[in-house]
Amino acid sequence: MAQAAAPHQVAFDHVRDRALRARNALLPEAWAENGSVNVLAGGMMWHKRVRVKRNVMVQECPWLDTSLYSGTHVYLYDGPTYGVISAEGVAVTRAGQLPFFELPKDALEE
Repeated sequence: MAQAAAPHQVAFDHVRDRALRARNALLPEAWAENGSVNVLAGGMMWHKRVRVKRNVMVQECPWLDTSLYSGTHVYLYDGPTYGVISAEGVAVTRAGQLPFFELPKDALEE
């Protein structure tokens, strides 16, 4: 006889399944055009896609691992930033995935 799942696991599975159904209702058209969706711990976070409108070099932003060039797409990050993003910057991610990093506001456009 199979052992029943723990109540907290059943609740998590239900929330995760609901989030996946909602995500799938948006994909692929909305994802390809407007951003990406992450399902984290049963919840959804939407990341809006924006374009880098000028080259952002490592010399300007030394925390970058590589320079970002005009036309590159990044995604606005709407999660906690713990106060590390300056007033002149905005938190973004590559492909809607962690980790987030800062880019200058004047380097981005919709």
